[in-house]
Amino acid sequence: MSQLPNRIYLTGFMAVGKSTIGRILANTIGYNFLDLDHAVAAQEGMPVVEIFKTKGEVYFREEEARLLRKISEQDRILISLGGGTICFGDNCSFMKKHGVLVHIKVNPDTLFLRIRAKKDRPIFLNEQGEMLPDPDIKQKIAEMMTLRLPFYEQAHITYEPQDQPVGHSVDQLKHIIAHWQDSSTVTGL
Repeated sequence: MSQLPNRIYLTGFMAVGKSTIGRILANTIGYNFLDLDHAVAAQEGMPVVEIFKTKGEVYFREEEARLLRKISEQDRILISLGGGTICFGDNCSFMKKHGVLVHIKVNPDTLFLRIRAKKDRPIFLNEQGEMLPDPDIKQKIAEMMTLRLPFYEQAHITYEPQDQPVGHSVDQLKHIIAHWQDSSTVTGL
């Protein structure tokens, strides 16, 4: 088995399973795990929804980028990114230079079902804090994917988990990352 990179960054649209897969994968390979959204929320002392509402998205993205760079000084760490982290400033090129960037990809229908079930996604809430209607959620997913896909496609590895137990996805992803070579891009099984 090849040597694992010192830093692994998991990117992808919200609700693709970055935190779930990331936490288990980090434990499996003996790396520290950090969920970047949770780290920013802990630093600010409020949930991401509140940061967006009270301080705005630009403030959140700036703090997220600053924290990303600080955390990236560590070795043997796996960082689960927020869905938009890769699109802000030079975050994408920074991560590609400092570790392996893995895009976890899930189809839009699955994303819709997962997002609709969550109430902590500020981008999908109206001004009253209620979930948008289903057609608006689907449209927003499509619009956001159009903007974010060019960034996600720059990842070293794209992995699309199948409808299988998360442990199988973790094992597959571990194998792909372990055999990834710096000069190649791999698309998952």
